[in-house]
Amino acid sequence: MATKAIVPRSTGEGGLGTDSKLWGALYARVQYLAPGIKREIATIQTTDGTITAIWTLALSEGDAYAILVKVTGVSIGTAIVGSYGKRATVRRLTGAGATFVKAGTANVVSFGNDMENKNGLDATIAVSGNNVQVTVKGIAATTMNWTAVVETIKAA
Repeated sequence: MATKAIVPRSTGEGGLGTDSKLWGALYARVQYLAPGIKREIATIQTTDGTITAIWTLALSEGDAYAILVKVTGVSIGTAIVGSYGKRATVRRLTGAGATFVKAGTANVVSFGNDMENKNGLDATIAVSGNNVQVTVKGIAATTMNWTAVVETIKAA
């Protein structure tokens, strides 16, 4: 049982903690790291080569975000795997839909190398209407489990 000060015991049981008394492991699908900074975990299963949204964020007028995503997909029953790192900046002006803020001529930039052992796999960041999405593309007639870690920084 935690104390009224919401400090964990040496066993890790308890609440919010302090610098000298930290929590044990914390598992959450969404982490709010600071005002305007968020990390989310998204999962999806694909069974074909259709481009599918694994994560979506609706932008309000005036919003601007930096998006950083790490995605991994693995097949069920075969050795197919892909891993991707992508980043982009998106905004939505008044009266307009979501758009990319380009880095030179590129809308989405890879960080590190895309790692895949089967042609046709992919993950990227896309805009659609007022939304920004992380999309994945599997392989026809192949069940793939995908996990994305998406970090967003909203301009204040």
